Amino acid sequence: METTKGLMEALLKAQLALSNPIKSATNPHFKSKYATLPDIRDMVTPILAEFGLFITQPVQVTDLGAALQTLIVHPESEGYLQSMMPLMLEKQTPQGMGSAITYARRYALCSILNIAADEDDDGNSASAGKPSKPEKAIDLSGRMADNPDIQDDLKANGYDAKAVYDTVIFELNACQDSDMLAEWVKVNKETRRMQGLPSGLKQDVTNRFNAMRDHFSTKPPQGL
Repeated sequence: METTKGLMEALLKAQLALSNPIKSATNPHFKSKYATLPDIRDMVTPILAEFGLFITQPVQVTDLGAALQTLIVHPESEGYLQSMMPLMLEKQTPQGMGSAITYARRYALCSILNIAADEDDDGNSASAGKPSKPEKAIDLSGRMADNPDIQDDLKANGYDAKAVYDTVIFELNACQDSDMLAEWVKVNKETRRMQGLPSGLKQDVTNRFNAMRDHFSTKPPQGL
């Protein structure tokens, strides 16, 4: 991140002008509303331009595979803010790459601008129609990537190791039933994205996975 005073001042003004985009689309699986990538881009682009900012989202090739880079640039001060998100392909095809890029652009754009494009219903949509049962306590609040004891490992593996870890944990925490957890396992096996992680991070992901598996009572495919 190459921050400048001009960039920070412009971002502050843009934040005050931005709001959450209109959710015009419906997720057929969760029956929830969300804002599409065109909706988000059409809303944020003119506001950012008003304060001398623009966004670009090129695809980069890293040691761990393809990744989406998102940059907010302030030309006047030559400052920029950036993030990197690994591209997780369901299918190794041009269509699969296109879908992964669109998905990543949408989430990365919202994340870097601190706006919400999805409804937050605490998982009620996913559990609708299912018998309720007492929730088991799960502690998924910690993030080993921020633990000083493994910073040396992270530096040895580069920035992308932390980006992959954060993405894996984000997706794991988003699993709301055993089917979603099984799909998460499948994606990890197909992409082999965890192979480059330090051993401490791998163990942390495994521990969280085991906690989620026990929480859902039924057991999806074993192993990561």
